[in-house]
Amino acid sequence: MGLSMGWHRSRRSRFGRKVLLGGAMTLVVGAGSAVALAANAAENEVYDQKQLLEACQQDTDIYGKADRCRFEATTYEPFVAPDKPVSPEVTNCGVADATAEQRWTQSTSESNSIEVSASVEAGLSKIFSASVSTTFGHTWERTEGAEAAVTMTVPAKHVGRILRGAPMAKVTGRMVINFGSRRQGHFEWYAYPTLTVPAEDQPDLARIVVNTVPMTQTQLDACPKTPGSKLGTAVGPATATVIQEPAAGAPAANGSLNTAEQHAAD
Repeated sequence: MGLSMGWHRSRRSRFGRKVLLGGAMTLVVGAGSAVALAANAAENEVYDQKQLLEACQQDTDIYGKADRCRFEATTYEPFVAPDKPVSPEVTNCGVADATAEQRWTQSTSESNSIEVSASVEAGLSKIFSASVSTTFGHTWERTEGAEAAVTMTVPAKHVGRILRGAPMAKVTGRMVINFGSRRQGHFEWYAYPTLTVPAEDQPDLARIVVNTVPMTQTQLDACPKTPGSKLGTAVGPATATVIQEPAAGAPAANGSLNTAEQHAAD
C-alpha cells in the first residue's frame, strides 16, 4: 500500500512539472512575439511632418489632433528680398527732367517649407510669432503691408518706377507636438519648418530704388500732342537711383538645432 501511494505521488509530481514547464514555454513564446511586434511597429513608424503640423490645428489621418504644440525658435536671420515694382509707372513726355513725389505700397507674406493649408498656417503663425517675439524680440504679421512716398526724378521721354526689396527674415526651429496618448508609439513628436517671414518691424533693412528707362515708340506715340511739338526719339540709358540702401543687420541666433536628431520622443 505504501509503495502504491508513493508511485501515485511521483506520477502526479512529474505531471505537475510538465504542466508548469509547458506554461513557461508558452510565456517565452508569447514574450518573443511581443518583441517581434514591437520591432515591426518601430520599423513601420510613420513620420509625416505635414500631418504633424496639421495636428496642431485639426484632426489628421495618422496622428489625430495634438493636445498642445509649441515652437522652439532657433535662428532668426534678416535679409533683403529681391527688388519688386511697388508703384505705378510715371511717364515724362516733356523735354526736361520731371521731379515729383510718388507713393509706393508693398505687401509681403509668410511662407513655410512644410506646406499646409492656409487655414492651418494661420493658426500656426500665431505660435511661430509668439516664440520669435519671446526669443528674439522681433514680430511679424502673416501678411504685412508697408507704404510711404519718395521724391523721384524722371528724365525727359523716360518712364520711371519705384522698386523695393522688402525686409524679410528666415526663421528655423522645432515644433514640439504633444499628444495625450501614444501616436505611432510616441507621446511627443517634432517637426522642423523653415519660415520666411515679413520683417517690417525693421524697415531700415529695406532697399528702395528709382528705376528709369527710355520710352518705347508706342509710349511716345501715346504722349499728348500739342501744335508744333516734336516728340522725336527717346534717348539716354536706363538708370537705377538708390534711394535707400539696407542697413546692416546681424543675424540673431539662439544656439543650433540638429534636424537629423530623433524625430520623436517617448
